[in-house]
Amino acid sequence: MTQSQAAESDRQLQREVYRQLQSDTEKKRSDLTNPGNKGLTGVLRNANSVVANVMGTREAALDAQVISLVSDLGDEQLRNIKTDIVTFNPHVFNQKILTKLGGRKSDNLEGLDWSILGKDASKVFRSAPTVDFLYGGLDIQPMKQKMQRQRQKREVIGEAKKPREIKQVEEEEEATTKDVSHLLSELRRACKESGDQFVHFFEFLAHPTSFAQTVENIFHFSFLIKVGCSGNPVQMCT
Repeated sequence: MTQSQAAESDRQLQREVYRQLQSDTEKKRSDLTNPGNKGLTGVLRNANSVVANVMGTREAALDAQVISLVSDLGDEQLRNIKTDIVTFNPHVFNQKILTKLGGRKSDNLEGLDWSILGKDASKVFRSAPTVDFLYGGLDIQPMKQKMQRQRQKREVIGEAKKPREIKQVEEEEEATTKDVSHLLSELRRACKESGDQFVHFFEFLAHPTSFAQTVENIFHFSFLIKVGCSGNPVQMCT
């Protein structure tokens, strides 16, 4: 037998015990409700011995049914008790309260001293503890209001410049095309003057006094190399 099968067998046995206990209690209802009968104590003892091993919800529900049945029978047994004690009379009790507070059979409650009843009742009731701080009062400092930051004024940068117009860009491209064509003409002339058809790179493109002009010449010459117009007439020497 596996562990799960053993657990199910135990639960089935518990359900049988609860059902049998409930059935026996119902059969003995008339005897258990007699004032001198103490059979309800035995029923509770048997139920408590089973509930110690209850793990499932069905078994717990059966246990609750048995406890509810015992409670109903206990209430019925209590009502069957007959004593010679004087029963509680609410009207007599109210008259005694009025006498204690200084009144006598009067519907006017404004003249009654209710503090007398409060003092007598305080002797049998525990007063609630007052709220107190463990380390004294809290030293709370008021929060400082944050100063609002003033908006920084925008700095005057200057007059806005308009973007270059397309016309100006076209003029620059046309000037670049002219410079590249002029450089190609000078390259062809230099190749004709050279006997071996080679031109020194730096001697041809470097300007003796202007670095900016040298950079511009190399820039224009790159266009000739890109489109393949230069051929191989330049000697790449250092």
